[in-house]
Amino acid sequence: MGLIPGQFDLVQDPACGYKDISFDVSGLPSLVTYDPITNMFNYEQSNDKSLAGTHTVTILASVAMPLDYTMDTYMMVETEIEFIITVELCRV
Repeated sequence: MGLIPGQFDLVQDPACGYKDISFDVSGLPSLVTYDPITNMFNYEQSNDKSLAGTHTVTILASVAMPLDYTMDTYMMVETEIEFIITVELCRV
């Protein structure tokens, strides 16, 4: 099965310096792993033909944004990014 590993970057624009940012990745097929330190997606070779097909993956990014200059109260802001991973059988 073939898959091209990749990396993604989510940046603050404008750069406000928010530190409490988290990412949750869901929907990955079992042969794909995500490393939250490097933001890299990697894959393992597999002979499991049941993994072939498309898989919808969701990245949920959350950040705690201060409601005013005192930074005593915060509001969680979330956004979702969806993309498709296609796993194909190798053809020899």
